[in-house]
Amino acid sequence: MRNEARPDAPAHDEHPVSFDADGGCFGCSAANPAGLQLTFRRRGEVIVADYVIAERFHGAPGIAHGGIIAAMLDEISCAAATFTRDVHVVTGELSVRYRRPCPVEQPILLAARITGEHARYLVVEAELRRLGVRPRELNIVAELGLQESSQTAVEEGLGATFTSLAAIDRELELGRLTSARVTGLSLRRDYVVVRQAAREPSRLATAFIAYCREA
Repeated sequence: MRNEARPDAPAHDEHPVSFDADGGCFGCSAANPAGLQLTFRRRGEVIVADYVIAERFHGAPGIAHGGIIAAMLDEISCAAATFTRDVHVVTGELSVRYRRPCPVEQPILLAARITGEHARYLVVEAELRRLGVRPRELNIVAELGLQESSQTAVEEGLGATFTSLAAIDRELELGRLTSARVTGLSLRRDYVVVRQAAREPSRLATAFIAYCREA
């Protein structure tokens, strides 16, 4: 099996799937207290699973052991064969590309799908990544440049936006909008100071520009 897939099917079509019998599998058995206890969902032709790798599965401090990552990719690859092709399989070959360290105790997403079918075997691509939304997975239908425009669009139920809490105090108080805390995301906003070119700035303006440059 080759392990490099992307979960690009729409999430609203997904539903949980499970094996008919619990055989004590290290990867998916709920009855195996020492195992991973993975649970799966079908999203179109993709099988996905959310998971948090326990601290006890670390290699280097804070980093998941590579063998555990391989076991998880192996497990969800076999699940993809079972739940999308209705066949039970064993792994004949497993190739994993480790692109960056995977932290323990952080939510991650596993995904796998069939990419090749042969008489005696299937080719499965799988991936493991941090749980969250990537820009390429968003269905962007409009981009609004004004804060007021984006705020109105959110109030009409057209999406979500980043804005200042101070700008929506009234809407939050009235219950027209709600805020959500986002973790693990670093945002940067650029500001530009402009002034009239033909006039020297006042002392107050000069002080403000100096403050902005130091901030």
